[in-house]
Amino acid sequence: MLPAVMEEATHAMGLGKVGESKAFSRDVLSVEICGPDRPQLTLVDLPGLIHSATKSSTEADKALIFSLVEEYMQNPRTIILAVVSAKNDVANQIVLNLARKVDQKGSRTLGIITKPDCIAADDETSWFDLAQNKEIFLQLGWHMVKNRMESEMHLSFADRNMVEKTFFRKGRFVNLNGEHVGVEALRDRLSKLLLRHLVQELPSLKQEMMGKLTDTKRELDLLGQKRETPTEQRMMLMTISMQVHQILTAAVHGNYLHPFFGPADLNSPIDAPSNIRRFRAVIQSFNFEFAETMRRRGHTYEFIKEGASSIQFLRPEESDDDVATPTFCTRDEAIEWVQNTILRCRGHELPGSVNPEVTSHLFREQSQPWEDIANGQISDIADLTHRFIEQVLDYAVPAELRQKLADINVTATLNDAYEAGTSELNKLIADKLRHPSTYNHYYSDMLQTRRQGKYQNMSEKAQEASTKYTTRENGTTKANLDAAKFKMAIAKLVQRDMDIFSAEEALESQIAYYKVTCRSPLVEQRLTRSRMR
Repeated sequence: MLPAVMEEATHAMGLGKVGESKAFSRDVLSVEICGPDRPQLTLVDLPGLIHSATKSSTEADKALIFSLVEEYMQNPRTIILAVVSAKNDVANQIVLNLARKVDQKGSRTLGIITKPDCIAADDETSWFDLAQNKEIFLQLGWHMVKNRMESEMHLSFADRNMVEKTFFRKGRFVNLNGEHVGVEALRDRLSKLLLRHLVQELPSLKQEMMGKLTDTKRELDLLGQKRETPTEQRMMLMTISMQVHQILTAAVHGNYLHPFFGPADLNSPIDAPSNIRRFRAVIQSFNFEFAETMRRRGHTYEFIKEGASSIQFLRPEESDDDVATPTFCTRDEAIEWVQNTILRCRGHELPGSVNPEVTSHLFREQSQPWEDIANGQISDIADLTHRFIEQVLDYAVPAELRQKLADINVTATLNDAYEAGTSELNKLIADKLRHPSTYNHYYSDMLQTRRQGKYQNMSEKAQEASTKYTTRENGTTKANLDAAKFKMAIAKLVQRDMDIFSAEEALESQIAYYKVTCRSPLVEQRLTRSRMR
């Protein structure tokens, strides 16, 4: 396109849009002239630039013209014809400032001087310097043409050209280059200039066209096959359904060979948009994190080993969710907690024995964070699923059908799945509130192991208290165990307070039951991996 930026007023189409302009419009009126002797030129005649609003031209007209002229001039593939009138001082004609702004090197701007018959005698030198590219340098140079006078409007094109030639053969105009004056010379000059410009821009134009061709083909592929008849529409939906099913099956089974998955983004989080397509890997990662959260924060109290400081067991928590961290308790504090529970759950049990309801109450309080953690996991998985399905639909379904398919089936199915997951969790929570029951032999094994450890600790303390050490003549030490003192020490270590004894037994039972209950295979797998590291 060769936009002729006209400084003088031109007759613009009076097709202004409401609220935009009353006198001008962005609509283009195309006039095509064909013939064997016609030049290969495309000219865009833009409205003249308005300096200020008048009765016939508003501020909206002024803004529209400036916007329109700048839009054409900024296109790097256009040649700017900066038209200036010899009737006015060139310094006052702002088209040159606009041209310099968008074409700083002047490599695609050709200056056009009109109305040379109106040049004042004292301004001749400056205008001729301008025409000879001395005043304002442009790489494409300048060209001068003579406009028709009012008395010459009846002349034919041939007569008009003859009058123009005669004009440029007089006075100082004779010194101007003949190829740079007259309409006929301008036509030939623009044809050659356009050809050279096209050759220069052709590589980038070809690259741009190839890019647009690729984008168009992709958009056509997304449209799928034609679907004018019901049969064609069913075939299209079947094709979409099969592709979506293929992607979902591959994602669920962890087979990431389909082009949909693309390469893994190792520099982004696993749930980033670039990685969420590998759906099974994302879910597995979240499941491991869920299991780790249950192990670290699923219990209300963290029991500290006897003789250890609570500072040794403090672990930094990086999660920003609402799940509370466990409260650390010493052995004595844990016994006090159990005792207070026993006092509020007494039944028909004999002194020193434990009401079965106590273990139930202790377990419920100890496992209280489970529900919040599980609800958070369900919400996270639901959000991941929605984001994953959106990417599947964007890939496999034409844009105009995505929202319709989502409204008809996808959204309802995802909501049903979320409600089903929440319902299953509620069933598990309801089961957790029932009386504790287990058929896992690890419960009794763990309980006996903890009791054996308790008795072994008592035995070691009694042995230490009843052992006398003597030094032999050779300097070695001999340990002598006093059996009577050992029996007395054991008797002292036996818990005679029935409340404390029953509290200790209930605490051991609760600890064993909690560990058996919360250690799912997933948690065990994670713990095994942690030990291996």
